[in-house]
Amino acid sequence: MTHVLIIFALLHWAGYSYANTNAPTEADVKAAAVYNLPLFVEWPAEKLNVAPTIFNVCLLGQVSYQRELHVLEELKILHRPIEVRTVRREADYHSCAIVVVGTLLPSELEIAIPVLNEHNVLTVGNRDKGEHNGLIINLRIEDDRLKIDVNLQAAQRAQITIRSQLLGIANLVEDEAAPN
Repeated sequence: MTHVLIIFALLHWAGYSYANTNAPTEADVKAAAVYNLPLFVEWPAEKLNVAPTIFNVCLLGQVSYQRELHVLEELKILHRPIEVRTVRREADYHSCAIVVVGTLLPSELEIAIPVLNEHNVLTVGNRDKGEHNGLIINLRIEDDRLKIDVNLQAAQRAQITIRSQLLGIANLVEDEAAPN
């Protein structure tokens, strides 16, 4: 029953206009989407055993909705307390379940994506054409509505499965990143 309510909430946010004065802000909607994504994603079993007592949401680069993501630390994902932290070195990627990719140079992203894939990390961005730079999920606002792009080829490289409930509301995109 809980999953049905969360699916309804995600569908509602995906189609909800944030421009309405009483509506959540764009940053709120994107943070809520990041919070709900783990319900629609499957990682390899060993991935979530890396840090079994916490769920790490990591930030790479300058993330425009960082403050809203830190609010998630009051909640749990998959029965684990959430820790939101910034990562700067490849050595830190292994403990991240999700990496929200902010402002990075294309060359920095090109270096980071293969390493994140190797560590089975769900990469989430909010970039123009984010679906074409190796990110698994791209959150964007179009006509005042949240749009979710999913790159299944990128997910496959990271050995992450996206469930059909998310695929049903997402925009599936083709991969232009070179496979690793």
